[in-house]
Amino acid sequence: MVLDDFIKEVSTKAGVYQFYVYPLGKYYIGESVNIRRRVKEHLTKGGNIDIACMIEMYGLDCIGFQILKFEDDRQKRLELENYYKNLYGRSKTLNKVEGVESLPPDQSKRIVIYDLMGSHVGTWNNSVEASKALNVSVGSLRLSASGNRKTGQGYICFYEGQTDNIEQKLKERLQFVLNRQKYLVELATKNYESCKKPVLAKRSDEEFVFMSGREAAYYFNIKPANISACCLGKLKIYKNFEWSYVNE
Repeated sequence: MVLDDFIKEVSTKAGVYQFYVYPLGKYYIGESVNIRRRVKEHLTKGGNIDIACMIEMYGLDCIGFQILKFEDDRQKRLELENYYKNLYGRSKTLNKVEGVESLPPDQSKRIVIYDLMGSHVGTWNNSVEASKALNVSVGSLRLSASGNRKTGQGYICFYEGQTDNIEQKLKERLQFVLNRQKYLVELATKNYESCKKPVLAKRSDEEFVFMSGREAAYYFNIKPANISACCLGKLKIYKNFEWSYVNE
C-alpha cells in the first residue's frame, strides 16, 4: 500500500491512536482532534521521527496502526493517552513526553542544569529563573527535570534533592544523548542522497548533525521554521545554537 492510500483510510475523527513499530518492537500512543491529519504528520517526519525513519528504511509494512478510542473531549483524550502509555509501560513505548497537562507544578523547586557535554551550567531557584537566564522555554526545562524527557532544548535538568544520585542519572542521560546522536549521524550518512539539507548545530564545543531542520527541531523540542531562518541567514542564533546547512 502506498503512503497516500494508507492515510486516506484513517478516520478524521478525534480520538486516541496507536502505532506499533515492528523493527523496534515498540508502541507509540497519541491523541488528536483529527487523527488522519496527525497520522500524516507522523509518517512524513512532522511527528515522531522514529516512525518516519523506520518507514523510510523498511516501508509501510514495518508498522501497525489502530484507533484505540474515539473521543471529542480533549481532557478525556489526554487522560486516555496517559492511561495507555502507562498500560504499555515506558520501556515499550516511543513516547518521550507524558503530556504538559499531566506535569506537576514547579512549586519553586531549585533546578540544576547541565549542557549536553555534562558540564554544570548553573543552579537556579526555579525553572522560571533558569528559562530567563538561558532563553529557553520553562516547559522544556520542567519536562527534563521531572524525568518526562531526557533533555530540554539542549540541556539536561534535575530538581535539586529529587534525585538521590544525580551523577549516575546524568551519565545515563548523556549516554542516551550520545546514542541518539550516533543514530542520527549514521542515518544522515546512510540517507544522504535523499537528504538534500542536512543541518549542523553548533554551541561552544558542542556540534550536532541532523538529516533535516525538522529532525533537529524534534531532537531539541524547538521550532523548525526558526532553524531554517538561521540556515538561510535571516537569524544569527536560535536557542543558543548557530545553525547552518551542511556543506554550504
